Amino acid sequence: MDGLADDTKLINDLCDWAGVKPSRMATDLGMAATTLTRAANGKATTRIGRQTLNALRAAYPNFPGWNDDSSKAPEIGLTLRSEDGSVPLRHLDLGLAMGDGTTLEDYYEEGVFEFDAALLRRISRAPSHRLIVGHGVGDSMMPTLLNEDMVIFDTTQTTLTAIDKIWAISLYGAGAVKRLRPISQRRVLVMSDNAAISDMEVDVDDLRILGRVIWSARRH
Repeated sequence: MDGLADDTKLINDLCDWAGVKPSRMATDLGMAATTLTRAANGKATTRIGRQTLNALRAAYPNFPGWNDDSSKAPEIGLTLRSEDGSVPLRHLDLGLAMGDGTTLEDYYEEGVFEFDAALLRRISRAPSHRLIVGHGVGDSMMPTLLNEDMVIFDTTQTTLTAIDKIWAISLYGAGAVKRLRPISQRRVLVMSDNAAISDMEVDVDDLRILGRVIWSARRH
């Protein structure tokens, strides 16, 4: 049985034992429903993450299905790979949401990106598992960011306390990388660096901050 099939069996066995559906289990634990339903339905393309497994173990410690195999899910962004001095960071495609696009778990996961550990320590003090690799989508942030430019955003920063910084966001359920400026307690200005694209004033309820962009790189 491969890893994805192991995850499918684990989630279905756990839900049968607990007497709840995968979507309800995920909601009860504060996760996006798709975090567990994709695995349960055999439609997941990546393994269940360490953070999700830890939450399930904490919520259902007496489940008899916990075993050594369930601890073998990929530990994203937590361990330095000593052989080459790199750190694996979770890599998401912000241009493709499989859920409602309001949480990180809703976006298609492209695996991990190996990032230089020494450089990572210089650009951020956040735990590496809270740093996500994404990329620019479209030309709205030209010339600052071009389409497919790589970015790293810090998911520990989700409160709009810095004016005119660049953030990874969900806007009406669609992923984007934009500058944000609070203009009142309930309104935020979503700005594009491309002068040909108009800024948008939106209600805070229509906007979810996924993290602040702290680094970018251009592909040549």
